[in-house]
Amino acid sequence: MTMRLTPEQEAIVATALAQGLASSAENFVSEALRKQAAELGRKAEVDAWLRDVVVPAHHEFMKNPSGGVPARDLLATIRARRRSEEDG
Repeated sequence: MTMRLTPEQEAIVATALAQGLASSAENFVSEALRKQAAELGRKAEVDAWLRDVVVPAHHEFMKNPSGGVPARDLLATIRARRRSEEDG
């Protein structure tokens, strides 16, 4: 595959090389693609969590909102747990 970079993109690569952030343009592009692939993986994980956990939990809550925990109680529980962890 052959790719063409815009002048702005070439300047980014040249700056990275001049600053020693990569040993070659190929390495710079490879690292950028690796980071992008990792980000896409994280996004897929979040999307799956939202779809498989959050949405069903929301639907279940909407069937019976009275079964939820009031925010005030939830915050009190979280604060107590944090204090307990800090006290060791």
